[in-house]
Amino acid sequence: MANKDSEILDLAQQFGLNPRQCPDCPPNAWMARCPASQHYLFIDLEKELYYCGWCKRGGGPSSFLDFVEEREERAKRWREEYAAEQIARSTGSLAHWGKKSIKS
Repeated sequence: MANKDSEILDLAQQFGLNPRQCPDCPPNAWMARCPASQHYLFIDLEKELYYCGWCKRGGGPSSFLDFVEEREERAKRWREEYAAEQIARSTGSLAHWGKKSIKS
């Protein structure tokens, strides 16, 4: 599947971003799942470049590696913050419920 000369395509495969050739496009036009997202980025095998229109980021292989790591770190941080908010919310609800049951 992968072009052995494409470092970006190899990285996309290693990170599990499901790269594949764009339908009805030239052979050098590929797409892959943007890391930690629900949208896609595009890979130009001929120029060895990627671009995500949603994130407004693009570049070569080293930039792609930084981009993937940054997106994954941001997603991890968001999940941790979300989990902390849910714990705080449920702890507050339990405390409120406990106060109501004590007064009854």
